[in-house]
Amino acid sequence: MALPKLNTTFAYDMTLPLNGKTYKYRPYLVQEEKMLLVAGESKDPTASMKAMRDILNACVQNLRADDLAMADVEYAFIQLRAKAAGEVTTVQSACDECEHVSEITINLEDIVVLDETADMLRFTVGDSIGVTMRHPTLQDVLRNPKIVSTEKSDRVDSMFTMIDIVIDTVEFGDECEKFSAQPLADRTEFVGTMNQEQFSHVRKFLEAMPSAKLPISFKCPKCGHVNEKVLTGIQNFFG
Repeated sequence: MALPKLNTTFAYDMTLPLNGKTYKYRPYLVQEEKMLLVAGESKDPTASMKAMRDILNACVQNLRADDLAMADVEYAFIQLRAKAAGEVTTVQSACDECEHVSEITINLEDIVVLDETADMLRFTVGDSIGVTMRHPTLQDVLRNPKIVSTEKSDRVDSMFTMIDIVIDTVEFGDECEKFSAQPLADRTEFVGTMNQEQFSHVRKFLEAMPSAKLPISFKCPKCGHVNEKVLTGIQNFFG
């Protein structure tokens, strides 16, 4: 007789902050945690992203993680982690004054995703060209590994790769063209011929893109300085 399967019930609900949809989910289990450990040992950010994708697809009903904006991916994974290993965890943070590293206790349920890009989703280039923007998805990131590269030499390439992704459509006259459907040379020329004011709108959009955030405050035990910081990005929420 076959052994019973354990902990397969999708017992919890979560509503993703950007797409607004509610999903049933279960905490990730040992089999999924093993995937995370293997990916972590590889020191490859892309491997970790793929592990997160596979875990979300396994643990959340009717979800295709590839299609989610990255902020929703972060939020969803944090919910799974909170139910799997507990809402309270510790992270390390350095003092702004003396750089002493302290352990800070945080509650994962306090993490929020705020979208400050609503007024930046469309702008005008010149008098008659409209540009619409979008948030990058997990699939976008997996297709472009330089986005998550930690190498300093990749920073400029990473920014321009992200710009190529977040421009959604270009409207001119009666036409509305999907930016990603155009040849790479044409897309590169379009961005390259922007003036500084036009390009600054795109950069501000990148800087304001939503992500999981948690304000923290702690007094340094070494120098007494009171630090006020905002943790952002999923890598900073797990000790």
